[in-house]
Amino acid sequence: MILSLVSWLEIIGVYALIGAAFTILEQMFPVRTFSAKREHLLDVLTVFYSFGLKFLFGAFVGTWIVKVALLPGMGWMGRAHAFLASCPVVVGGIAFFLISDFLAYWAHRLNHTRLLWSTHAFHHSAEHLNWASGMRESPVHKVLLLTPSVIAGLIAPTNGFFATIVIAYGIAHNSFIHSNVRIKGRWINWLFVTGEWHFVHHAKDLHYGNMNFGFLLTIWDRIFGTFADPATLPKDYPLGLPYEIGIGRLALGLPARASSEEDAPIAGPQPEAATSTLAD
Repeated sequence: MILSLVSWLEIIGVYALIGAAFTILEQMFPVRTFSAKREHLLDVLTVFYSFGLKFLFGAFVGTWIVKVALLPGMGWMGRAHAFLASCPVVVGGIAFFLISDFLAYWAHRLNHTRLLWSTHAFHHSAEHLNWASGMRESPVHKVLLLTPSVIAGLIAPTNGFFATIVIAYGIAHNSFIHSNVRIKGRWINWLFVTGEWHFVHHAKDLHYGNMNFGFLLTIWDRIFGTFADPATLPKDYPLGLPYEIGIGRLALGLPARASSEEDAPIAGPQPEAATSTLAD
């Protein structure tokens, strides 16, 4: 347990360095210009909350998924793992990222259903995005989004140096796609999810809030009809939730109190059911 705690402290230390780097980049190459120090402080505090959730639930998720993988009829996962382990490391690496990203896309869409929206709303509550905003997570949200990489690891090997790459990706990528950093390069923005691209998903307008679900690659949104080009949206469109709810309920994944029409929660509208209210 002590060694595990030390490892987590090391990871948090690395994350702090990454956060410092993104803070500098956000000042130098911003997608948007804003001043929201209080909200930024909340985001930094939620980093520790998120790491605490991962520390608490990470082993739980891994244990139960391994148990499922051992059930009758699930032997194909072991065979796939053995095959990919016999391939060059780069093949297993590509397979891991494709599988985990594909599953994460669908896990993310599941978060936007009526059943699970309240557990995901905290993640959408930031009105100004920065490198730490992506760490706004409730317990159920954390468990659901830990699952894709664990499943992918049972299918594709993540040993040796590649395991280090996976850990580094897990630490840095969530910060990258939520960072207020403009990335130039047409092909990069076409293939990979960047902050500017992911900002669309955090729009207060629920038509766009139910688009751009991808994490690493944009191809899943293009294939499954949930892609929205940032260039088609008005400049500085508002971000955040279209209703009021306390921070405590958000952090726990509880729905808004329906004591008044103003505070009534939305129910995770589906992409095809949402209608844009942004002016053209």
